[in-house]
Amino acid sequence: MAAVRPIRTLIAQPRNASRGGHLSQDRRAPYRGGMCRLLGVVSRTPSILAAQLVSELPAFQALSLEHGHGWGVGWIDDRGCVDVRKEPTQASLSAGFASTVVDTYTDAAMLHLRQASPGMPLTLANTHPFLGDGLAFAHNGYAWPAETLDTLVAEADGPSSMGDTDSERYWALVRAGIHEVGAPVALRVAAQRITERARMTSLNALLLTPESLLAVAWWHAPTIRSQPYGETERDYRLWYRVGPDRVVVASAGIPATQEGTAPDAGWQELPDRSVLEIRRGTLEVIVHAAA
Repeated sequence: MAAVRPIRTLIAQPRNASRGGHLSQDRRAPYRGGMCRLLGVVSRTPSILAAQLVSELPAFQALSLEHGHGWGVGWIDDRGCVDVRKEPTQASLSAGFASTVVDTYTDAAMLHLRQASPGMPLTLANTHPFLGDGLAFAHNGYAWPAETLDTLVAEADGPSSMGDTDSERYWALVRAGIHEVGAPVALRVAAQRITERARMTSLNALLLTPESLLAVAWWHAPTIRSQPYGETERDYRLWYRVGPDRVVVASAGIPATQEGTAPDAGWQELPDRSVLEIRRGTLEVIVHAAA
């Protein structure tokens, strides 16, 4: 993997997020399932992010009414470095989110809406994307117990986490191997270790590097259906769309659908247990299938 230059991090100051009925005064919210929302794009040439996602942003922002525990945007800046801005508040109520999507000029970006895992505080440290080693990572799903995740990270000699989430521990496992085996393999290895030793609904994730945007589709249907939130594996499907000037990847609810069926023509499902790699510059798309 190519050397990564130092990362520059932009952090939006959190506002009072108790508006809209989603966050309580103690900055926690009732848990209604582990689904966050993911959206990513790689374009042939840099432009304003809102213009690149003009078809997807309205649906994405509307989803923050149900996924209102935080938002985050990661992108490649004009130096080729990964930048992030995020807040532990609802995207549709956030001036920071609105300004970020219209002020960001890039050719590759990832966006995340958070639906917090059970008992997780709504803090900046727990808000996605997470940064480390010049990379950004965002997760959709829930893995537990925390003690098992901590053991896995320690066994892999992974980095310490700044926050409380299962997602950041998943990211620590990815970071433990990424510079040795590369991003696609590191994502699969981390997901497999969690699957073998812990419980999880989904390990879907986006990873932004200076070279590529990657997405991993990884869920466990029996565990999803056993939870008391009425979710099915259909809620965790990831989709991607390849065009002449951009490639978009999105979680369920963002591509337009008819009565829960597949999205409109042009969208392809990323199979479970596979990794999508979209390379900057060439827009080359590679699907790394399950071994």
